[in-house]
Amino acid sequence: MANLFDILKTYRPRRVIQSDDFNDLNAAVKASFQKLGDAPAAGEKGVSTPFTVGTPTLSNHAVPKSVMDTAETGVLANKNATDAAAAAALNSQNAAATSEANSASSATDSAASAVTAGAAQVAAETAKTGAETAQAAALVSANAAAASETNSAGSETNALASQNAAAASQVAAAASAASAAADAGSIGTSVSDAQTAATAAEGHLDTFQDQYLGSVASDPTTDLDGDPLTSGTLAFLTSTNMLRVHNGSGWQDAGSAVNGTAQRDTFIATSGQTTFTLSGSYDVGFVDVYLNGIKLLSGTDFTATNGSSIVLIAPAALNDVVDVVAYGTFTLLNQIGNTDGGFANSTYTTAQNIDGGNASG
Repeated sequence: MANLFDILKTYRPRRVIQSDDFNDLNAAVKASFQKLGDAPAAGEKGVSTPFTVGTPTLSNHAVPKSVMDTAETGVLANKNATDAAAAAALNSQNAAATSEANSASSATDSAASAVTAGAAQVAAETAKTGAETAQAAALVSANAAAASETNSAGSETNALASQNAAAASQVAAAASAASAAADAGSIGTSVSDAQTAATAAEGHLDTFQDQYLGSVASDPTTDLDGDPLTSGTLAFLTSTNMLRVHNGSGWQDAGSAVNGTAQRDTFIATSGQTTFTLSGSYDVGFVDVYLNGIKLLSGTDFTATNGSSIVLIAPAALNDVVDVVAYGTFTLLNQIGNTDGGFANSTYTTAQNIDGGNASG
């Protein structure tokens, strides 16, 4: 077994061995060789019990170099750890001194911190209140969000309905445009038809005004356009309140002076009376006169020429009864279809002659 000092000299050739290092190494070596055999004999440097060098399997086997190298590595590791611990202890001592110096400052800071802590507590309570308020607001916002979501769903439905309505409106607008175009064409046709109708109406009005001259104070000599009068032209004569008709050569009343078919007046004569005035008018030539029931002859027994009275040729006696019958006249229009599609017009004036003859036509 090599001397322990030789081992130490081998691994530490340039360093003075300190007692602490020696004691540590000695303890480590003893621990390493404890199981190699019995304790060394007095005055000997090795073990007294022989041992076999090789793989250590028994307590008396020697330790190979590899095992020793491992042990040496462990010793060095322990030494490094010891050095590090000493350096750390020194650092701790210095840190302790620094800590002591800082402790006084820390006491001052602690007092300030206490004040700050009070303020922080107040701030914390304020923050807590704010947090509770924020939590309540968050709950309100959550409820509002839920309501908004519900409203959003309704809005989406309404938007879809609006979209469908817009599409329907677009279709209706297209149909309206087509209808408007058709109406425009129809309006053009209607305007043309209206112009044609206006022209025709003007023509009809002119024809009517040529046929009826309106109210006049005396019999006209020309129509409203200044043209010659034609047969059948009508005018209302305001001086007699009678409708007049032009017969191609002159004017005559268009109707009878008698209202109806006949008009009768009866008179009780005075002595020598010759003139009897009727209650109404009569058409000249269409009147009968009776004296005491006997029919008189026109032009022989009486005259009737002014349309309002008759005059006896021979004066009547006192209390003679004179009857006058005036007949209404009218015109019949007979239209007979011709072979060419036209009409032949014939006018008949029917009246009873005083001599009892037939009406002429």
